[in-house]
Amino acid sequence: MRITRIVNGKKHIFTLTHEEISEAHEEYIVSFMATVLQNEFGLKDEDAEKVAKKAYDFYAEGTGLTEYESIEKAYDRWNSK
Repeated sequence: MRITRIVNGKKHIFTLTHEEISEAHEEYIVSFMATVLQNEFGLKDEDAEKVAKKAYDFYAEGTGLTEYESIEKAYDRWNSK
């Protein structure tokens, strides 16, 4: 995938591999999930990051869970410990 960015008035073209795009997607979604866990579930940063990674795993399984349902599932598992 090619991405074009203008930085300081200069055009830059970056080519990303499938792996780089997948990693960036995962990082973005985990960050979003961690923010939801902090703001809506009251988790501290460190716990939110751990639970968000588990939530992403549930989401990435492809079983039809939404991002939010994955967050709820991961939170419920973490909270039941």
